[in-house]
Amino acid sequence: MEKDVKRDSVMTEADTSREFVTPKLVLAGWSSSPHSIGEQRIFTNGRIIVSGGKVRRGKQKRADYLLYYRRDLPIAVVEAKNIAFPAETGVQQAREYAEILGLKFAYATNGHRIIEIDYTTGTEQYIDHYPSPSDLWLRLTESTSISEVASNHLLEPFNLVSGKIPRYYQVIAINRVMEAILLGHKRILATLATGTGKTCVAFQLCWKLWNSRWTNSPGANLDAQRAPEGGAAGTARISRTGEYRRPKILFLADRNILVDDPMAKMFAPFGDARYKISSNDVSQGREMYFGIYQALTNPYSDVFRQYRPDFFDLIIIDECHRGSSRDDSSWRLVLDYFKTEFLKGTDRFAKTLVFCVDQEHASEMRQELLNLNSDLVKQYPDYVCRVTADEAAIGLTHLAHFQDVDKPTPTILTTSQLLTTGVDAEMVKNVVLARVVGSRSEFRQIIGRGTRLKVDYGKEYFNIIDFTGTATRHFADPDFDGDPALIEVVTIDKEGETVDVVIELDGNEVHEPSGEYQPEQDTQPNGEGEITSDSPDEPRKFYIDGGTVEVIGHLVYDLDTDGKKLQVVRYTEYSGRAVRSLYPDSKGFQTDWANPDSRSDLLRELTERGISFEELAASSELPDADPFDLLCHLAWNAPLLTRRQRAEQARKSAQNLFSQHTETAREILSLMLDKYIERGIVQFNALSELMKVQPFEQYGTPTEIANRHFGGIQGLKSAVSQLQSAIYQ
Repeated sequence: MEKDVKRDSVMTEADTSREFVTPKLVLAGWSSSPHSIGEQRIFTNGRIIVSGGKVRRGKQKRADYLLYYRRDLPIAVVEAKNIAFPAETGVQQAREYAEILGLKFAYATNGHRIIEIDYTTGTEQYIDHYPSPSDLWLRLTESTSISEVASNHLLEPFNLVSGKIPRYYQVIAINRVMEAILLGHKRILATLATGTGKTCVAFQLCWKLWNSRWTNSPGANLDAQRAPEGGAAGTARISRTGEYRRPKILFLADRNILVDDPMAKMFAPFGDARYKISSNDVSQGREMYFGIYQALTNPYSDVFRQYRPDFFDLIIIDECHRGSSRDDSSWRLVLDYFKTEFLKGTDRFAKTLVFCVDQEHASEMRQELLNLNSDLVKQYPDYVCRVTADEAAIGLTHLAHFQDVDKPTPTILTTSQLLTTGVDAEMVKNVVLARVVGSRSEFRQIIGRGTRLKVDYGKEYFNIIDFTGTATRHFADPDFDGDPALIEVVTIDKEGETVDVVIELDGNEVHEPSGEYQPEQDTQPNGEGEITSDSPDEPRKFYIDGGTVEVIGHLVYDLDTDGKKLQVVRYTEYSGRAVRSLYPDSKGFQTDWANPDSRSDLLRELTERGISFEELAASSELPDADPFDLLCHLAWNAPLLTRRQRAEQARKSAQNLFSQHTETAREILSLMLDKYIERGIVQFNALSELMKVQPFEQYGTPTEIANRHFGGIQGLKSAVSQLQSAIYQ
């Protein structure tokens, strides 16, 4: 006994976890697939702190253990303390982490004693052993009243092909909306801050419902065991007509860019199931629909009436706060016609600073912005405020509330000179220039209002909205940021549609004089008016009464990957040049691409050069082409092949590979080709993750598959490597 006490006194927290906590969790069944134990999981990176000109990160939030019922579904957190301390010392931290992560179960332990915190019952008690995954899952589903059948949809894994793993708050949003849908709620409002990934949430939600074959039909209470296409048997939903199908989903917005971009990029894994509804082309044979109100209803026809009111199982409304939310809106007809679930998002609370000419201009700007946002001003009287020297204490109060990250309003502040320096507002996402800023030093001070990061609140970048050309002149300062080497110009038509994207490379050098900005002296042609006068002591203001205002140009500048240069040849041409700069011919490119190890380095090189396969597929309008073929086509004008064509060629050319293995191993390799057709080659970079989901999990865990059918891990890796080589022969 004395020996044990001495031993406990020298043990660390890591020792306690390794010798006492982990074995008990394993004994409870948490290490058995499809369940898993996540150790030392970081879920926030720590706040960025700048002190004395140096940057450091605040303390990360790290859970000692997360208990996963499925790969993407943690349901409990365990906080382990040194065996020398009471188990109670970990209770508050366990509670904090559970509440942040939206978990209903938390455990605090010192290795010997275990305290269970159950949010479903509101109790806290000592227990002898950890509950099993099935026990905990049963308690969770009973507390939410979700049936065993419905819970299968909740357990459907995320689609991680893009490499974007949902952050913890996105997981919470996805699961809460899923639970509401499965409980039969008809309208669901999800409010997320700008930049927190509403599209990612919408995509994963759609994917889980679509891939698990959920439908919103009254007859869907019946369950049938049928084999999904190309996969193992699973629970299926039967519609009222008795058909076995996936759900019909509509992604609805009020601007083309809000549906075109997600459809081409984030929702690409839906493949041919995607369809955009237009006013003259209505299809009812797809599953993932995209549309804008203007296409569904217009002065000439109500296109939406060509679909039954119960045609769509789920409707997602992006930017729901705009036109369709008003009862008297003509677009509201569309929502009233379709009676189903809704996922809604809002982004009008992005903190914004508007820099005006003077205090009078700031006052007029405040009034105009207030009237344009009258719907929000009804609820938030301080939604738009002026902060200038004239407001004194009142203005400082507005500023203090604006700086508070947890207060939604004031959202927009108009100012002139007062806020150019000395204001620390971390959540500023828009810096608007409504006046010419002649001084480069003042310009840097102004944009400094937006450079604060607040990653845990979704603030990782900011926008400069420039109505004067100031940013264009001052941003690319050779003495400060370097000359712009890559500048992207986007041309839009009067409808707001992108009609051309041009990237200027190696343009002529532009050197601007230092110091104050001096306007060019233009010589007026004969016959045209000219205003001449002696320069007054104070700047003169001209008031324009009436007339029309129109946008004559719209330029979008993006920072490059170094964060220093502005990007303004077409994107496809730029991508082709980038590939040729790495490889003089296609043979070397093909060799490196076919090899999984060298392909990882190659993908990193391409990413560092600003090449995105999603954007490339969207720009070229070839979503089914393999990225390798697309790049070869752009670089060397090689013929294009779809992923399906490459897969069929691989089946024929890899007969020797298939003949070396058992029938089951051949089935697994064939399924890998099917997955390649569906999602592309990038998923093979995370082979162990790929093997954990349907249809592979029916054959066992990744280790079991390797040992049973391929002679071990190396045998599996070798077979998959040969398969990839066959794809790119």
